[in-house]
Amino acid sequence: MLKKVNIFTGEAVKEIYEKGLITQGGKTLKSDFTVVAIGITPNVEIANKSGIKVDGRGIMVNEYLETEVEGIYAAGDVANIFDPIEEKRRIEHWNNAEYTGRLAARNMLGVKEKYNFLSTVWSDVFDLHIEAAGETLDYDDYVLRAESFFALTEIFLYLFISTFID
Repeated sequence: MLKKVNIFTGEAVKEIYEKGLITQGGKTLKSDFTVVAIGITPNVEIANKSGIKVDGRGIMVNEYLETEVEGIYAAGDVANIFDPIEEKRRIEHWNNAEYTGRLAARNMLGVKEKYNFLSTVWSDVFDLHIEAAGETLDYDDYVLRAESFFALTEIFLYLFISTFID
């Protein structure tokens, strides 16, 4: 039976022990179960050493997933993909990694197919199911479907925390 869930943002873990953790800020938190979400940083070391263009978000690729070095492609979480609206973006989700891997392979074989994928993400937080399609930051409009005000509050809290942590 779930008793209580606390979400802390802007904290780093200093030490984990059997029944909790200590934050870098000095807070001691007791828990039966701890999840630490720290995000990811793409590994671009080999690209940097090879002279392939990299920015702070990943390996720069064009709409065919090709880098500035002809014949060299990048796909998945590490690829900073050409986006006609946002210019460049990196998507950290398995369905995008699967799509870009297959697209890069087709383009390596000479197909010359442009990136054309609507990214989606989803998550289940306890009994709350959340789905999003496309870019989830700086949007003009959104649709929420929930059975109760409590569920709406959870959605806003989750989206805020996810955006803040990322």
